[in-house]
Amino acid sequence: MNNKAFHFTALNQLTRLALGPAVVLALPIFLTGEQQGYWFAMSSIVAILAFSDMGLSAAVMQCSAHEFILLNQESDANFDRLRKHRLNALLTFSVRRVSFIGLIALPCVFIAGLVTFSFNGKSTEWLLPWILLCFASISSLVLSVILSFLEGCDGVSRIQKIRALIATINLIALIFGLALGMALWSLPMAVGLSTAIGFKCIWKMCPKRFFFKSTISSMHIKSWADEISPLLSRYAASWVGGYVMFQLFTPIVFKIDGALAAGRVGLTISLFTAIFSLSNVWSSYQIPKFAMAVAKRDRNSLNICFSKSIKGSVVSFLTMTFGLIFLIFYFNDVPIVHDRLLGIVGIAQLGIAWLLQLIIHNMAVYLRAFKEEPLLWQTIFAAVHTAISTVLCAYYLTLNYVFIGFLSVFLWFLPAVYLIFCRKRNFTSAWIH
Repeated sequence: MNNKAFHFTALNQLTRLALGPAVVLALPIFLTGEQQGYWFAMSSIVAILAFSDMGLSAAVMQCSAHEFILLNQESDANFDRLRKHRLNALLTFSVRRVSFIGLIALPCVFIAGLVTFSFNGKSTEWLLPWILLCFASISSLVLSVILSFLEGCDGVSRIQKIRALIATINLIALIFGLALGMALWSLPMAVGLSTAIGFKCIWKMCPKRFFFKSTISSMHIKSWADEISPLLSRYAASWVGGYVMFQLFTPIVFKIDGALAAGRVGLTISLFTAIFSLSNVWSSYQIPKFAMAVAKRDRNSLNICFSKSIKGSVVSFLTMTFGLIFLIFYFNDVPIVHDRLLGIVGIAQLGIAWLLQLIIHNMAVYLRAFKEEPLLWQTIFAAVHTAISTVLCAYYLTLNYVFIGFLSVFLWFLPAVYLIFCRKRNFTSAWIH
């Protein structure tokens, strides 16, 4: 199962890697420089809807993995029946919660877009695509929570097949939309179509393989609300910090330097986001395994998962980053490379920062397997540091140095996370398995 999970997770990310560059190349070909700026700014702002998740996807995956691994571990059938009830209640609670908070967040996100875009020229071609993108993203958010629950139920390989299909449909739809001249309309069309197909896949397979036939009681739902809510309050603040760290670059540059500069920053970030995501295959497919190892107090399995995860992630990231730098140097005279990307100085800053963040991410996956969020204050301070320093860099430095503030965060952020990781790893030394 581990090999299948890895292969399908890799397939999901490889699909993005194969089609992602096609989208990146299509943007400067089919969009004007100004439209490219709107494209990346819209993508960054709509990511605020991730706050509606508030870390719920991660918490649900951890909790469902903890519950699922204990199924059939007890000789008493009543215990298994109880855990099936709890699993059903966890899914119901999660969907209700993300839908409710998402609808509350929707007008906030819409207004944020209006404030960002309405003062940048007289064109309103962005307005209707922006409205549709907001609604499509809410549906995508609900789908993501359901998929995370099913992955926790030892369904990584099957759900990663669905994720790969969703990614493929999304990226192909983006390419065709751009080629057909749909411009900004391509974004909501692609998100809506891929989300609809994802729900259809779940509807076909879940009744037979994942959902349990048991009555969902309000008592079990309330039990999960009481258990998860304290964890989510910490996850939420951490996710807000994460958004500030990774998503505000493009809107800030958009407001200070205009759409053309925002387009260059957004395209450069997109390339490293793709590399980061593919490198995370090594940790993504093992997240339920981390949680299951903690539930069984299996220290050896936990350490093996972490070692495999961080080694594979770092080697993959370095290999792809050096390949990207080589291609940029080789095609530097091509206008869509020279005019639409940051210079090598900006690329180097962002590459080093993402590498350090990759190491932190792997340690965070390990720590969150204990159904905890130990990086709350560190992430909040890092977000504040990033936001202030990015504004100052955008105002007072050239565009190539906009990531200096972001890079400086890791001078203290990485050591702080490492200390917490070491304490938790030492704690597991008392486990006997």
